[in-house]
Amino acid sequence: MTLLCLCQICTCGLHRCPRRPTRIYEELDLSCPTTEYSEKFTSFEHVIPSQNIKSTKHKHQANEGKMSERLPRDTFQEMVHAPEEYRPKMVDTDMTTTYKQNFNVYPLQPAETMRPLDRRLIKKEKLDTLPTYKVQVRYC
Repeated sequence: MTLLCLCQICTCGLHRCPRRPTRIYEELDLSCPTTEYSEKFTSFEHVIPSQNIKSTKHKHQANEGKMSERLPRDTFQEMVHAPEEYRPKMVDTDMTTTYKQNFNVYPLQPAETMRPLDRRLIKKEKLDTLPTYKVQVRYC
């Protein structure tokens, strides 16, 4: 069994062969078609890089001589201060609890009921009012 390429199998025109160029370049028969990008930006393989902007006269010369005694940063002798030893305060402590001083007991009152205690029965008479849906929607 031989392997067939997609262009040999399909003739509908919807599928493209990965080995061939697209339909735009079929008439030109170019393997590497010129594009706008390749025209504007040519390849720079054999171009010699330009010289540096600075002239060669002002090049940095290494090991010109000893630098002065000045350091790049000012150094000062820091005053080293030894911290004093911790000495806890000598206070007479009685090991009794302070719970009752911090959390006093307050008198409690019963909570108010949310529902009314007695429910009055509504009289079954005819009401003379309009329902809310009829009041909100007024017909012209």
